[in-house]
Amino acid sequence: MKYQLCSRDEYNAVSIIKSSDDLSVLVAEGKKLVCAENMENALALDEQKREWTSCFVEFLDENGELIENAIYAGKTPGGKNRLYLINDEVAVEHLIKDVEVNMRFYIGEVVVDRKNNVKNIIFAERQKLGKPGQTVMVDSLSDSAMEDKTMYFVNSLKKK
Repeated sequence: MKYQLCSRDEYNAVSIIKSSDDLSVLVAEGKKLVCAENMENALALDEQKREWTSCFVEFLDENGELIENAIYAGKTPGGKNRLYLINDEVAVEHLIKDVEVNMRFYIGEVVVDRKNNVKNIIFAERQKLGKPGQTVMVDSLSDSAMEDKTMYFVNSLKKK
């Protein structure tokens, strides 16, 4: 199956970035681009967690574990958020509202131990309402923190 790594910016303009038969290549490339956009700046880490510009959606099960075969697939032509569940090289499209999943938003990573190549993965946070200085993890596409952000996603191309 052929896939495309795409982005949708704050103006809802969609760009195709790369195509591949290997989904893992596209996920890695998407995360690399997100990390570069969010982490290669002069902001302190706490600021980077709140002042990010792009993200890559990850889906979690009810135990908070990453669902390896679920990938954000952007929006339908009608504007509904969707995901693909991929099994045996077949991508089955679902509306996110119809699937019981939790979300987190990858925004980058920082190296904490260069010698051993240990990295901390950073997920999007926002200011906790009514609690100055406290943050909560962004966990919904409808969160106000998602406004004006660039979303990276994977599109499936059907074989002919």
